[in-house]
Amino acid sequence: MAKQSFNLITNYHSTPHDYGGRDVLGGHPGLQLWVRSALVHEEGEEGELVPSAEIVSERDDILYGSFRIAMKTSSVNGTCAAFYFYRNDSQELDVEVLSAEQVGGKGKGEGWPVHLVVQNTTVDLQGDEAVEGSKQMVWRLESAPSEDYNEYRFDWLPGRVEYYLNGGMVWSTGENVPSSAGRVHISHWSNGNPFWSHGPPLSDAVMTVSYVKAYFNSTNSTRNSIYQSFCPPGKASSSGKTCEVPTQSVAPNAFGNNGNTTGRTFFFTHHPDMVVNQTVYDPAATENAASSRRWELASIWLFVLPWIFVYDSSFVSVL
Repeated sequence: MAKQSFNLITNYHSTPHDYGGRDVLGGHPGLQLWVRSALVHEEGEEGELVPSAEIVSERDDILYGSFRIAMKTSSVNGTCAAFYFYRNDSQELDVEVLSAEQVGGKGKGEGWPVHLVVQNTTVDLQGDEAVEGSKQMVWRLESAPSEDYNEYRFDWLPGRVEYYLNGGMVWSTGENVPSSAGRVHISHWSNGNPFWSHGPPLSDAVMTVSYVKAYFNSTNSTRNSIYQSFCPPGKASSSGKTCEVPTQSVAPNAFGNNGNTTGRTFFFTHHPDMVVNQTVYDPAATENAASSRRWELASIWLFVLPWIFVYDSSFVSVL
């Protein structure tokens, strides 16, 4: 794979307060992650590579939490859409949709499969052989994930992980659950593997992301110190600002007759200082205030794809 930044394209709403409004490039609004059909050769690499796209959280101190993405996957055969936590090959949680499995899914009476995986591949201390400890559950959607947005979610707790689709829990397991901090990834990729990605695709393929939300604990000592100053051990929060994280109970679909209702979803970004030690990333803060156009783009970007990193006291107790 050749992960290339120009395969990430923003397709924002033309009006920043209209969930069901038109977008500027056509298709469904959000962040587009493209996999290209034209192979490339990179210096130092053998053979040709498939151009792909990926986003990785800058923070690597993420330990336990609730992680959610609204995405519309590709209908072009030969790609993998993935949302996952990763520390290493024995500390990984995945949600993956294979476009090759989407063709004719409902026609077979089986629905459209989504792979929910606890990836745990370890090597014994003697190094004799790899021990596969991965667990997988395949859930089938009622409608094609390439047609509309769905919210995919996993709640990672000590010794347990729960997977949700559009707010409903579909699988819970306590086997081989990660216990180390790492990063969150969004990826749309393909390679020559005929048993998984089935690629490369014969035409360019796009996956579109509407939003990502991450509510999590931090292993960062500075963040923990700040939290302790807000909420000392054994005492209730002095600010009283602890809030329930709302559940997205329906598919976050911005299309149809009532897109402004079905497409609307809750963001702490829109409600500052609601949670003890809340931190958010606001791209508008880094824009040039003298440029109204750049400010407008930043605001729309925040509206379409807000990365919300909330330090939520409901998860602190598990540390």
